[in-house]
Amino acid sequence: MLHGAYGTSPDYDQPSGANGADQIYFPIEGGPSWVRMSELDFGSPGTNGLKWMAILACNSLREYNWNSMQYAGGWEPFNGDLHLLLGTDSVVKTDGSEITMWAKIMLGLDGNAQKSVMDAWFASGAWLCNSPARYSVAGHDDCKQDMLAGTNGVTPQGSIFYHSEQVK
Repeated sequence: MLHGAYGTSPDYDQPSGANGADQIYFPIEGGPSWVRMSELDFGSPGTNGLKWMAILACNSLREYNWNSMQYAGGWEPFNGDLHLLLGTDSVVKTDGSEITMWAKIMLGLDGNAQKSVMDAWFASGAWLCNSPARYSVAGHDDCKQDMLAGTNGVTPQGSIFYHSEQVK
């Protein structure tokens, strides 16, 4: 959980790889003032590597900026090992309870059957403190139904997708 902001004009800074895209930015303490999404490289190999990354921050996966970044260079803020990047396409006010619920929903500890990583992300938005809100997911389309167990050893092969849903 952190703060996110989005650009409203093209960012041409090099060597960050901004490529004239309207970027998404995240503040980092003790380092540069802001890190561009184009500077991120989420994912790591192996069964225990990073496969899913959630960024619970305002506009962390804002659709307009995501599309701008795709058109400017076709890059993703993750490598070939990350299955899904989960974020938001709106302002979100949180007390953190939806992160706990995301885990419970994935594990089936909410009294229902286990859900995929992506479906649980959208379902967890019901615990947000504000309304309306949109959650979003980007990743490899063959990973949309990833579960916590059984799919973390798979190397993604599919095309990149983006999906956003009203969650509250």
